Amino acid sequence: GCCMSVMERLRQAWQGLVGKKFSDKALQKEMDLLENLIYLTHRKMPVGSPPDDAIAHAEQISPEERQLKVTELVHEQVKSIMIALHMENDPQYVGSASRVDHSFDVRESSMAGAGMGVFLRGNVRAGSVIMFYPGHVYLPHVISRRSDFPQLNDPEFRLAITGDSLIDPYNIVHECHAAASSASCQELQQVDAALIVKNRLALGHMVNHAGGSGKSPNVVSCAYQFPSQVPAELRYLIPNSLVLPINERKEGVLTKMLFTLSNEAYQSYQHSKLMQESEIIPTQVLISKSDIPDGSEILLDYRLNPKKKKYWPSWYTPVDVDAAKRRWAYF
Repeated sequence: GCCMSVMERLRQAWQGLVGKKFSDKALQKEMDLLENLIYLTHRKMPVGSPPDDAIAHAEQISPEERQLKVTELVHEQVKSIMIALHMENDPQYVGSASRVDHSFDVRESSMAGAGMGVFLRGNVRAGSVIMFYPGHVYLPHVISRRSDFPQLNDPEFRLAITGDSLIDPYNIVHECHAAASSASCQELQQVDAALIVKNRLALGHMVNHAGGSGKSPNVVSCAYQFPSQVPAELRYLIPNSLVLPINERKEGVLTKMLFTLSNEAYQSYQHSKLMQESEIIPTQVLISKSDIPDGSEILLDYRLNPKKKKYWPSWYTPVDVDAAKRRWAYF
């Protein structure tokens, strides 16, 4: 239904965009943004609405406004989810009808050799924000201060990139799902204490890759930022924590020269410092690509770097080779 129609329209969109002045990386970013917008728009429509209606509506939004619209639609859902989760946890709301209708089991994956997997309990509509990605968040100007930078060790392929930031889920204690807790690997130990995760939907780091299984991904990732205005009584549900630099190095001559060569990198660096000061926390949410029935395993396209194929795990098979190449293009 929705998923197949969207993929066909994205192929058409790619043919239309490829003639414009887009770098491969920017092109893939635009396609991912349009895909997220279509799914989120479809969820706002009445149940049973044809996917073409959502596609047509999303395409009417100018490229310049699509990111703002995606942010608005995701935030609308996240706000409702956070309030409902809090009401589940607050004794004064016992028996309230306001709750999140789905949950997850963590058990042995249906994917051969994948270890544990995440399975849906309940049913979700296409375009639903169903899960958060937990962990310590490293903003661009902090990533390079990691002790293992630039050779970031990721033995279980759980590190996630959201925008220009890195989410490290290796040192968390998940109060809702013991199997989702993760002690730091020796190489990944940080000065930060373990992050206590109290959000039962923060299992994005446990979702397996779909490639090579005959199954297709049923979720897509979408960058999101928890705003500084999240009410104090809901902040315990944010499954992420900003990592602060141990010391603030002065920008040397070489650093300034490198940033001068890449205006985008310099803007990203300055933006990340501003986010840190404003207590805005970047994260990642997972959005359903189609209606997902009860009992389904949640699967994602990892899109590992084709240039690093020698480091791929034996179980990894690409889902979309061209999309991965564009995603990891230098320009």
